Amino acid sequence: MITVLLITVSCAKDDQDNWTILVYMAADSNLADQAYQDIVEMQQAHIDNDINVIVQLDPRQIEGKFPDSQARRYKISHSNLNRINSPIIEYLGDIDSGDYLNLVDFVNWGISKYPARYYSLIIWSHGDGWTRNTDLNSRAICPDETHISIASGDFKKAFEMFKEKMNLLIVDACLMHTLEVLAEIYHRTDYVLGSQTLIPYEGFPYGEILESWNSNQTIAHIALRSLELFVDSHLPGGSQNPRDFERRISGSVMKSSQYPDLLNNLKVFVTNYLANQRKENADQAREACYGFHIGKTEVDIKEFLTHLRDTFNDPGEKLVYHIDNLLISLEKTFIGQKTINLPDNTGTASVWFPTDKDSFQGSKELYGGLNFPDKTNWIDFLETLIVVE
Repeated sequence: MITVLLITVSCAKDDQDNWTILVYMAADSNLADQAYQDIVEMQQAHIDNDINVIVQLDPRQIEGKFPDSQARRYKISHSNLNRINSPIIEYLGDIDSGDYLNLVDFVNWGISKYPARYYSLIIWSHGDGWTRNTDLNSRAICPDETHISIASGDFKKAFEMFKEKMNLLIVDACLMHTLEVLAEIYHRTDYVLGSQTLIPYEGFPYGEILESWNSNQTIAHIALRSLELFVDSHLPGGSQNPRDFERRISGSVMKSSQYPDLLNNLKVFVTNYLANQRKENADQAREACYGFHIGKTEVDIKEFLTHLRDTFNDPGEKLVYHIDNLLISLEKTFIGQKTINLPDNTGTASVWFPTDKDSFQGSKELYGGLNFPDKTNWIDFLETLIVVE
């Protein structure tokens, strides 16, 4: 009896699907047309039989494409047709994709209905990072009737309510790859792929990316290959750039298990900086950095640290030692980095670094509610560089 039971359990495990890829498309916006095209691209991929691709689409009504704005779920099946041909497995009615509980419901439903060894979540929508917007209480992702806020903790709550950790998170939304956003969800992921820049309308090349899941590749390999395909597709003549535009693109892959060490090394750096402030060096390094986001209030953490290190003439200075440790930690954490038309040493992740008092004061309280400043004391570092009355 015991032998039979063991064989039965073993067979059940062997029969389990390898991957379930859950795509949350919050497209009740001007992105609905592109959502349609991206689903068509997904269908055109040749995907192994043990990989499930499940899409929850919340579209805006478009004549000839979406007859209504009902949210629906698709199980992607192969088709060479230039229209959505995958079966709708469920209608959800009108929902608010900006409510994080709808994201939780989709992910947990997908895990229960399509159990697999590994899970990936692709969040597809508009994104603004964490920082303040004059029209909203905070910037967010997945705007609809409401939005999934980063600073209010909605994003973090969603991931903590998932039944399983996401082995690979891909964020197909603008400006979301920041140290602050990653600090909210790293503990519920294994790898995260995203961009610190605006993502062009055409987005990710889903047909090519989904095929990279085939042949039992490792999670890291899939993430790195997806990064390469994403960035290269926006080169002039690439699959997502047929008009040969010159674009600024960045992307990176974070290995989540290394993120706690990065946070700790950053805190050690801040502590040592505060003990022996070098404002002139930090100001010089910040001025040399490329500015990300609206108002150029963010910089790439690697570019800033590289410029800061270059301001020291004595390589034996204690602060240089801590900068070097941080740069090593960044290389271990961001295992893949790729950019187009951006300065050297960009392409890891952005960090909030305003240069004027109003920007800092206007968002300081909101920022203080995030995990990142609590774990790194980054806000104390910023206060030494910004004159606050």
